[in-house]
Formats: sequence, C-alpha cells, structure tokens
Amino acid sequence: LQDKTFAHWVAMNKMADLRLSGTFPAIGIRKGKSEMGGRQWEWEIKTSGTPEKRMRRIDIRVRRPGDAADTSVTVLTGFLGRPAT
Repeated sequence: LQDKTFAHWVAMNKMADLRLSGTFPAIGIRKGKSEMGGRQWEWEIKTSGTPEKRMRRIDIRVRRPGDAADTSVTVLTGFLGRPAT
C-alpha cells in the first residue's frame, strides 16, 4: 500500500507540473525519474491527441527502478486543454 501511495503521489505531481506549466504538451512520450518517500521512481508520460483538437490525453505510469517496462505501480490518466491566449 505504501508503494502505491508514493507512486500515485509521483504521478499526481507530474500532472500538476504539466497543468502549471501553462503550455500545451506536445504529443509523444517523455520519461524521467523522481524521488518520493526516500526512494527513486521511474515515470513515463504519454501525451495523445483527442477528437477535440484543443485537448490532450495524459497517461502517467510510475514504476520502481528495475521493474519491467510493461509494469506499473500506478497509472494516472487526465486531460489538459490548450491554455487561453
């Protein structure tokens, strides 16, 4: 339960970073590492288009270092709109 909680916090922090950046994320995949709960976590952010051109789908997967690429401790999905100009 502790791992799921920390992994979910990592995912929520990455989503908050995207929302607060004020930019419209490009379609694609980004990977990185974060520390939470005294340990390292690997994350992958997949940004996809949607039928609504002003929206992006964001899928954030978080896993422990060394875990298989197709496994995740948690997955968070959200949507971001194009910022108003």
